Amino acid sequence: MRDQSDATVRLRCLALAAAAPRCRARRKDGQPCRQAAVRGKRVCRMHGAFAGAPRGNTNRLVHGRYTAAAIAERREAQDAMQQLRALAAELKKIDGEDAQEKLKEIDEAVLARCSK
Repeated sequence: MRDQSDATVRLRCLALAAAAPRCRARRKDGQPCRQAAVRGKRVCRMHGAFAGAPRGNTNRLVHGRYTAAAIAERREAQDAMQQLRALAAELKKIDGEDAQEKLKEIDEAVLARCSK
């Protein structure tokens, strides 16, 4: 009994292996490769199914300087600096009491921006 069940299991495994998709690469002699393709790939392990870096380039991430969040943060800081420079240029034009009022407005704007 046990011999028959082992034989049927073996035949079933062979049938599944034979039904697996084949590698689409060609051998050196021009014939198609007869190996089973790696699951989710078009070629077998010998023809480059595991070649290259993993998707997402996680091995390359070293410091995070060029992540989308870091770039957005730098742009926001640049915009804030431009606004401050423009306000400073306006202050140079204004004399006396008007300058004090303008400074208070700038302080409020900076505090509001920093509290976000």
